Amino acid sequence: MSKARKRSARRTALASALSALSAVSAASALTAAGPALAQEAAPQPVQEQPTAMAEVVVKGSAEQPGNPRVTVGSKQPLAMREIAQSVSVVTRDEIEQQNLATLSDALRRTPGVTVENKDANRAIFYARGYEVNSVQLDGVPTTYDFRVSASSDLALFERVEVLKGPAALYAGTSGSGGSINLVRKRPRSALQASADISAGSWNNRRAEFDVTAPLNQDGTLRGRVVGVVQDRDFFYDYAHERNSTIYGVLDYAFSPATMLTVGASSQYVRGAEQPWTYPAVLDTSSGMPVVSLPHIPRHTNIGASFNLDQYRTSTAFAELDHKFGGGWSSRLSANWQKSGLDRIQAYPWNPISADDNLVQLFVGGGQDRQYQYGVDLNAGGPFSLLGRRHQLVVGANYNRVRFASPYYQGEFDEQVDIYQPRHDFPRPAFLPLGEGQNLRSQQYGVYTNARFSVTDPLTLVLGARGSWWKATTDDYTQQTSVLTGNRANGRVSAQAGLIYDLARDYSVYASYVDVFQPQAFAGRDGTPLDPLKGRQYELGIKAESPDRAVSGSLALFRVSEKGRAQVVVVPDGVDYYIARGKTRNQGVEAQINGKPLASLDVYGGYTYINSRELENLASLDSSAFSAIAPRHMLRMGANYAFSGALSPLSVGGAVSAVSRFYNTFPTLGGAQLGQGGYSTVDLHAAWELNRHATLALNVSNLFDRYYYQRINTPINGNVLGEPRAIALSLRLKL
Repeated sequence: MSKARKRSARRTALASALSALSAVSAASALTAAGPALAQEAAPQPVQEQPTAMAEVVVKGSAEQPGNPRVTVGSKQPLAMREIAQSVSVVTRDEIEQQNLATLSDALRRTPGVTVENKDANRAIFYARGYEVNSVQLDGVPTTYDFRVSASSDLALFERVEVLKGPAALYAGTSGSGGSINLVRKRPRSALQASADISAGSWNNRRAEFDVTAPLNQDGTLRGRVVGVVQDRDFFYDYAHERNSTIYGVLDYAFSPATMLTVGASSQYVRGAEQPWTYPAVLDTSSGMPVVSLPHIPRHTNIGASFNLDQYRTSTAFAELDHKFGGGWSSRLSANWQKSGLDRIQAYPWNPISADDNLVQLFVGGGQDRQYQYGVDLNAGGPFSLLGRRHQLVVGANYNRVRFASPYYQGEFDEQVDIYQPRHDFPRPAFLPLGEGQNLRSQQYGVYTNARFSVTDPLTLVLGARGSWWKATTDDYTQQTSVLTGNRANGRVSAQAGLIYDLARDYSVYASYVDVFQPQAFAGRDGTPLDPLKGRQYELGIKAESPDRAVSGSLALFRVSEKGRAQVVVVPDGVDYYIARGKTRNQGVEAQINGKPLASLDVYGGYTYINSRELENLASLDSSAFSAIAPRHMLRMGANYAFSGALSPLSVGGAVSAVSRFYNTFPTLGGAQLGQGGYSTVDLHAAWELNRHATLALNVSNLFDRYYYQRINTPINGNVLGEPRAIALSLRLKL
């Protein structure tokens, strides 16, 4: 029987059950009233008449794991078709099928998103060519700072939601790239337990467990615990890493309308003998500088045996949800986070000589710390106006960040041959320089978003946020201190959209969002830079299947901004910042997510981006759009579950393809450093041994493509992609 016929049968059965229940209730009422009626009149013969029951129509659809309702584009859960911007979701099914372990892994599979690795654990995320610096935790805005945070472990989260384009309405003074919302796992009403044990290439061993259950007899108190331990080497020599993560959460229902949730997590990552990144080869023999990526064996580790990175991230949160009458609900959320990185590292910081293949190593590091506090209060629900029913969300949030980054240095002056690098250097004295940076910022704002039902097919979306922000940055050395302060008072960010339903499951939309992001950075003369400003226009069409199992979208977008801060490094001095000129990225994005067939999962999309520096700074060497936003990007994946005799088997794969990306360096006569277009293919298969155990095999980079996943400068920052890797997993569940 098809799913549609099963749903029709369930509706008919439910209607019959309701009719029978109504008849029983009526008979019970007559029986209870019998003695009173007998006092008023003598019994009379009654002729049974057929009872006409009103038709009961039950409407609604179950939540679809492949196409869930999301909150990243609104504080209230909405279908992706109801949001007038592009939204992508990496679901729990996709995470498990593709054996994704970290947030970076998930975003590499997300259409329109670029992951720029800084090293083995840290990364910057870009959407449509612009940096994403807003990461929400269950809707509470936080500031993402790659300098101090390892990529989050996905074992803690149900799904990853990505909003493309400006997200200032809910995330505060965010930039042009968008916002990422991490949806934490929550306790369930029944006992469930699972474990995942895997082993793979380069001694990669990982174990996860996830247990949830009611904790009292009536089920008003529920809990969930998730844990991860991982021990692995890498495809490059010597490096080793240990990762341990623990997460616990409790729900308590004071009543059917009021729920309190509290939780905490801790993640510790220790990376020993990690390299940083590779420099490029600089050849000046022809009289004109030529730069190229070194074609070195991928196991090459340019570093030292004393290299050590230690990341610690701790979070605690609380939420109070309450449902009012009339469909209104509210949520008060609070989030605290502490992040730290202790590092000592020998690393290359100049080009490789084309004459002798030598590169200079330096030693540096730090003990960085970041503290964040965030609170969000919002309420939403329906209201009536001019005879029609509309939706309204109002709220306020607050965020405070404190960041400290003292600089350290070691006495070290060594060169290595990149084809035969030495590794066993003695550890030098690692001392503070009396230099560094301290940053403090806080922002609070009020926001509202209204969805007006203008006509049955037409919805008008209007939103606005008022923001108050202030920050101070202290860049200091032993001799100098440059204190920069900046603030914004009552700055309004606007959002507008129109959604027109062509049919029940198809809609076209148009939207406008503006960008406002204050910047706590000092220019050459010590004065703060002006805020970054910009805007996005988007036009698209979205569709859903009638049962909401699958959704798709096609969007045209144009994003522009002006004034983004760009660091200028000053050797033996204090770095300063300059404001970039006007830039514009525009293009098209198509994506699909969900189950087009009962046995088939499909997810991914294609993005085309045309990036332009409308006001170029000729002397600026940096990660240009050409390096972080390839013109063509394809991210597609699928999973097929067999039926019949092969019903225990499911197979699938994913492809990631990008066109050429490169950097141009005006200070080197316009020399270019680039990576040609490439694609990688992943495959996976799973066999259900029984209803409690599944064996899975994942192969990434099936054809072992050699490529650089990041291009930066001749000095450093170039990162090789991972070779072919294999992982075998055993998944257990109650």
